[in-house]
Amino acid sequence: MTGFESDQFSSSDELLKQLLFELHNSKKFFVQQQLIIARMVELILRSRPICRPFNGNLWGIYQEIHDQAKQQIFQLITQNELRFSPRKVNINVWKNNLQKQAFKAILTDNNLKKLGLEAQKAPPQSELRSYALTELIRAIQLSQRLCRPYQGSFTPQFYQLLYEEAVIITFTYVCLRIDLYDPQRGKGKFMNWVNFRLEKAIIECRRKFNHWQNKEIPTLTDLETINQPEVSPLLSELLYRYIEEDANQVFSQIHIRNRPDANFRAIALAKFNGYSWEEIAENFQLSVSTLSSFYQRSCQKLAPLLKKELQS
Repeated sequence: MTGFESDQFSSSDELLKQLLFELHNSKKFFVQQQLIIARMVELILRSRPICRPFNGNLWGIYQEIHDQAKQQIFQLITQNELRFSPRKVNINVWKNNLQKQAFKAILTDNNLKKLGLEAQKAPPQSELRSYALTELIRAIQLSQRLCRPYQGSFTPQFYQLLYEEAVIITFTYVCLRIDLYDPQRGKGKFMNWVNFRLEKAIIECRRKFNHWQNKEIPTLTDLETINQPEVSPLLSELLYRYIEEDANQVFSQIHIRNRPDANFRAIALAKFNGYSWEEIAENFQLSVSTLSSFYQRSCQKLAPLLKKELQS
């Protein structure tokens, strides 16, 4: 008997503590250990941060993630929890750390994409969509897959303020515009879509707090052929949107020979978002000279069109 179901325990944490002691005392009994760990996993997941039942049920991707979390926590306990004395464990901290480790490991881009697509299926403004979006946002946070763009461009204190504001803006965008997510774009990566929005939010927030910080985030001022005395933030934003929307597919059709992915639109947006030539070249597996030369030629070719758009 392991005492799993004893009524003497007033909380799950107390029962977990007792089970941890029993686990350490049953090192020679493999089957008993497996039963104890399975019970511990069940208790730990009672307070899980995501994949909570909706109207009493779990289904689809929510059930999949729940099952993956069970397996991951089981493995973590099996691998690590026999190496220290349970007397030194803060059970609540230990439980929370296990959950964080497990969900970080299993919340891959593929699982996040499935959560995003599940949210798209739910009727707008319905209780189900609210549930799905809450699950999605929590999963993104737990995955630790949000990028931290332009971190070196600001003081740590200012960047933290900027970043927190940008994350809120990004999550709001995800909730309001989840139907705009297209799994066929961005190399099929869900977090590419989210992080692209986060990068733009950082730029938008920097403009709000511009008087707090002297350092500038790089923008598309490389387009010197437009012959503007200075590209203002407003004009810069208009230019960005014009190139991003590319309504007539003009910018995406101008590309390096035999490399339709390395097109002017993709390269210009990357430059606008502050990526260096080295980073862009690495992404496209091309040389810096090839990219920059193509970019400058394209700027000259497109200058009349871009100038007309800025002046309209």
